[in-house]
This record gives sequence, C-alpha cells and structure tokens, in this order.
Amino acid sequence: EELEGTLDKVLVLFRFIQGKDVFEAFYKKDLAKRLLLGKSASIDAEKSMISK
Repeated sequence: EELEGTLDKVLVLFRFIQGKDVFEAFYKKDLAKRLLLGKSASIDAEKSMISK
C-alpha cells in the first residue's frame, strides 16, 4: 500500500512535467537496465508503474 501511494504521488508530479516524452524515454531506458541487471527493488513495483 505504501508503494502504491508513492507511485500515485509520482504520477501527480508527472502531470506537471512539460517534456513527458523525454521523461518516458529515460524511464524506459532505465527500466530496461534495472531489469536486465536485476537491480530493480521490486518487480511488482515496476509492473504497477507501467500499468499506470
């Protein structure tokens, strides 16, 4: 639940970002690195962020 609350807050901030496409590109690149290197804190958190 705490994680979901944090993700919701991040998405509120995302609404105010002007260069959403740039943010999304960096997020995707960093997500790929985290997943390939096994450095993700939580696969469930990654899935939740992607689904939002």
